[in-house]
Amino acid sequence: MGPRRSLRECCRRFYGDGTTANLRQISTWASKFQWVERCRGWDDHLDEIGPEEQARKRKEMVERHARVAQAALDKAADAIDKIAPADMKASDIITWLAEAAKLERVSRGEPETIQQQRSESHVHIDVFQPRFFTAVLPAGAKRPSPAPRQRDGYSARLGLTTGKAANKPAWTA
Repeated sequence: MGPRRSLRECCRRFYGDGTTANLRQISTWASKFQWVERCRGWDDHLDEIGPEEQARKRKEMVERHARVAQAALDKAADAIDKIAPADMKASDIITWLAEAAKLERVSRGEPETIQQQRSESHVHIDVFQPRFFTAVLPAGAKRPSPAPRQRDGYSARLGLTTGKAANKPAWTA
């Protein structure tokens, strides 16, 4: 009956109806023959063999696919042997070469293609702002003077103010 089994459904299937008298009889049998515990044991057993069964089926599938692939490769090799190189166009040769190289890479466990990604990003952080030294300087120590502001446009892009509050970002002013 599966994971949604119930005594009422059992009664309906066994008797064809779910009358109270029949349901009481099913309940009596369930108690007498320990159906709940036995069903729990069966479910646990299925949970244990489930992954093993999946692994076995996956292995069979891989073997089946390998057999089919080998048969296809054999037929393709026979067909390739019958083609005279003089009958091939240059574009066909290039395509065959690319596909053969891709097939060899994949069969050796390498990726089909290799892509390189590059990115550049620039961040300007003024670490000589006095507020950064507050937590690390011992009491009474003199703070270093801030570095002079560069006019490279980063300050404006980061929202830093200029003039009197030049050493503080706009969001702290």
